[in-house]
Amino acid sequence: MNKRTEELKENEIVEETRDEKEEKSNVVELKLLTGGKGPPGNDWLSGLNDGTVFLTRPSSHQFDKPWMEEYHISARSEQGMVCLYSNLNQEAYIWVDPKRFCQHMELVEVLQHGTSNWSDRDG
Repeated sequence: MNKRTEELKENEIVEETRDEKEEKSNVVELKLLTGGKGPPGNDWLSGLNDGTVFLTRPSSHQFDKPWMEEYHISARSEQGMVCLYSNLNQEAYIWVDPKRFCQHMELVEVLQHGTSNWSDRDG
């Protein structure tokens, strides 16, 4: 090889090394953050005990309504549906699918913790 060819090869190696360093410096290290609220639709309702009293608000329209809704967990079905008591408009018991309910409602605060969970019962 002549001297010019050797210089070109050395320059290519230097360029490749420089490119590799740039690629490595562009890599972002991802870290898991803990705490905070779960993702939208996270099923927080199934984890609450029977008798729990809690406040919610619509998750997608947080600023449309300034008030919150109060619910009481009164029962559960064998299929995992939850019966909620609410006196927002009229006193009423409503059955909800916890996953679908949590997609639309954000848990704001637990006012009173319940005493038993469906999974604790004999059945």
